[in-house]
Amino acid sequence: MNGNKESGEFFPNFLFHKIFHSFRIAVHPKNLMIAFFTLAIIWGAGKLLDLRPTVVSDDSGQTELDIYLQNPQALPDFINESNQTGYMHRGVFETIWQFLPVQLNFAIISLLQSDVSPLLEMPEKYIRTIQWAFLYHPIYSIIFAILKLVVIAIGGGAICRIAALQFARGEKPGIFEAVHFSSRKFFSFFAAPLVPSGIIFLMGLFISVIGLSANIPYAGPPALGVLMPLALLWGLLAAIIAVVFTAGFGLMFPVIAYEGSDSFDSASRSFSYTFAKPWRILFYDLVAFCYGLVCYLFVRFLAFLVLFITRSFLKISIFTESSDKSANTLTALWPVLSFSNFTNFSTSNVQNMPESIGAVLILINLLFVSGLVLSFLISFFFTANTVIYALIRNQVDGTEISDIYIHPDDSAVIAGSNLTFVRTGQ
Repeated sequence: MNGNKESGEFFPNFLFHKIFHSFRIAVHPKNLMIAFFTLAIIWGAGKLLDLRPTVVSDDSGQTELDIYLQNPQALPDFINESNQTGYMHRGVFETIWQFLPVQLNFAIISLLQSDVSPLLEMPEKYIRTIQWAFLYHPIYSIIFAILKLVVIAIGGGAICRIAALQFARGEKPGIFEAVHFSSRKFFSFFAAPLVPSGIIFLMGLFISVIGLSANIPYAGPPALGVLMPLALLWGLLAAIIAVVFTAGFGLMFPVIAYEGSDSFDSASRSFSYTFAKPWRILFYDLVAFCYGLVCYLFVRFLAFLVLFITRSFLKISIFTESSDKSANTLTALWPVLSFSNFTNFSTSNVQNMPESIGAVLILINLLFVSGLVLSFLISFFFTANTVIYALIRNQVDGTEISDIYIHPDDSAVIAGSNLTFVRTGQ
């Protein structure tokens, strides 16, 4: 009897199945629209900064990034050779944009072919790509990182707020209400990812101060040896904080969206919840990742099917030839359709201005479809982490999922709801 009772109490509290609500929330037009504009603004900012291209690219299309990923030690010679031979230059954002999404699609398609190695290599490639950008293009990377964080603070915060209200109360706030919330809490959203980085950097400064002792003539090396245990202790603390904050990184925005709190509370809760329930968070993250992967493939397949059907029926009705008589007009304007890359575009068959205009307009439409697919990934990431935060908070603190902060000014949200609990303040 007791065993059955304990079993019955365990499974209702193990609420991982609620993560499956993430797709329905993430695919909502409001979240997709916010994610799309967030992506578009980041893309536009990157293109604007790329007006002064600084990345070396040789005649074969190989870039600094390719060389760095293959052999970092060979990159200085590659750059020096470019100064002598006059290699072409690309923008930093263009280089990363053309690399990471292609690698992601390749990894997912390889996974469908039972090859998991490209997917397992993606985190390392992403980290090394960021390393390359900050090492060889530091000013560009700092400016872009700040702009990106500003945009994500507003867009990501708005998505988390919509997801929190919909998951907690079944409420569906408007886009303006959600953006108003993220704008009001902008500094909290903006500073939340910087708090753990600042803590780790501060600990690194303590280690650096210890390292100064080695510069003392004669007594320096022995002093460093004596102080080494203290340096290792700071290093251990920094490593623990880095691991825990990395595991709980996705919870930071949801904390603010649910609690209406500040960046320090966001960092504190994400750290404490991850430390309290590490294996449960890991399990929830794994469920969200697998479910998100299936949902992404479904969304991508749906987008591909839309393009395939559209192109197939256009091909039936368009029977004229291109200006150079080498291909059908549609083939010249829209030559390639691939599941792995919707915009793998070529204008080699375009010969005159009308065809060029048509090809560019078609490309814009294809970019819009690709942007929607990527927007779903952004929306799902913030939505799934918001759901996970609500579940973890319920497990650690016993707080009801429906318990969510409502600002007194959010009358548009409160008016249409039957709230039995409203938290005010701050």
